[in-house]
Amino acid sequence: YGRLDAWADVPDPQTPLPVASLGRDQGEELIERIRRGDERLTVEGHATPDYLYDLVDRHPGAVPENLTYRPRGGDLARVEVSFRNPNPGSGVWLRYNLSPDEPTTALSGVSLPFPAQGARTDWLSADAGNEWLEMANLTPLVLASEPVSYPAGRRTEQSWFAPVARPRVPQRSLLSGTPVLVGTELSMYGLPSWGDAEPHHHGMTWGAEVAQTTSIYQGDDLVASTPGGGIGASVEPGRPVRLVTEATQEDVSPYSTRTATEWGVEFPDADPESVRQLPLIQLDYGVEAD
Repeated sequence: YGRLDAWADVPDPQTPLPVASLGRDQGEELIERIRRGDERLTVEGHATPDYLYDLVDRHPGAVPENLTYRPRGGDLARVEVSFRNPNPGSGVWLRYNLSPDEPTTALSGVSLPFPAQGARTDWLSADAGNEWLEMANLTPLVLASEPVSYPAGRRTEQSWFAPVARPRVPQRSLLSGTPVLVGTELSMYGLPSWGDAEPHHHGMTWGAEVAQTTSIYQGDDLVASTPGGGIGASVEPGRPVRLVTEATQEDVSPYSTRTATEWGVEFPDADPESVRQLPLIQLDYGVEAD
């Protein structure tokens, strides 16, 4: 009955059982024809899609009489997506569209399988102000993007799970926060420790053998230290701050099994009325790896 929700109706997204959906009336008609023996059912299946369309057509202010949407090739962005995980397998892909009117609201996307090692061509609506939030779940590693837009009529290349894996603090994210300073209170609620080679990706792990410790120093003095990527502490004005995170892993990847990352920032004037992000420089890598 109704439409199959592959996320909710299939117990395990990684199940090897292929599932297709028909409306009830069409399904009963097909079953009856097969029972009569006068119909041969041939099914062609693809474990992961080679191409993908993500299309959005907005109508601010009113619903037009004609809702037909016929974009031409030059109206869309072409994104060549490569998945470069060191180990084979498959994962679950999600892409959400962000509303220009409510940039913190992600419209639900459709979950699709993707190959851990492979490629796909995506075609996306590329209207002005149109942004996307993308996620690739390759358990135990989940990579997410900052909000990203793609130019119409152009070809963009994007990779996922390529080395070098390291901590990366997203500047815009719905899933984790950048370090902020309110008066003398420094806090952050999640420093992702396993971003990939793409500059706008940050990575988190679920259920893996991962150890992470995040610490705040002023000079040689340890102000606070906590397991994981979240931390909060009161710091002393006028003294430089060092934010240190150390992470180790065994299950995520054969690369970057241990990372140690340190940021040093000058403490700005204490202002209890403002919320300021710490200016943390991000280090990206361009590694020619196969």
